[in-house]
Amino acid sequence: MADKTSAKSAAAKTPNKKAKALSLHMGLNGVSGAAYGGWDGPLAACEFDAHDMAALAKSRGMKPTVLITKKATRNATLSGIRAAAKALQSGDFFFLTYSGHGGQVPDVNGDEADKKDETWCLFDGQLIDDELYAELEQVQGRRAHPRPLGQLPQRHRDARNGDPAADQSDAAS
Repeated sequence: MADKTSAKSAAAKTPNKKAKALSLHMGLNGVSGAAYGGWDGPLAACEFDAHDMAALAKSRGMKPTVLITKKATRNATLSGIRAAAKALQSGDFFFLTYSGHGGQVPDVNGDEADKKDETWCLFDGQLIDDELYAELEQVQGRRAHPRPLGQLPQRHRDARNGDPAADQSDAAS
């Protein structure tokens, strides 16, 4: 009986706080040619992906932020992750999505078996996987609970004509 009473007392003293849930969604239908040696990386549906994921997040009670093509810069992306890390507490949730080109660059710190770091191709430059992981560790270290989903294939259909040949699997998430 004492155990049940103790549990009820502890529950009464602990306020029922609803977990905060934030999300950040990037969708790039292209990149700055100036940042990629003239290549502008055209894609057809990545902005739609970001908006769709933000709508999904909102439907689940999250507060979404969307960065579309020219707004999806290195600084804006890192700032968005850092803002989430600062705002979230233990038990809160952070949902991060990316739709766009991915790349590879020579490994900068020797941690890759294939000697290549993977990247997200943001509008004004690449974000190396090591940089992304360091930022996500800050989210986790500051009390939020990121739940890695691994690399999920993204399918981009040419929205103008529905041509399956225009499908691409370029997301490096």
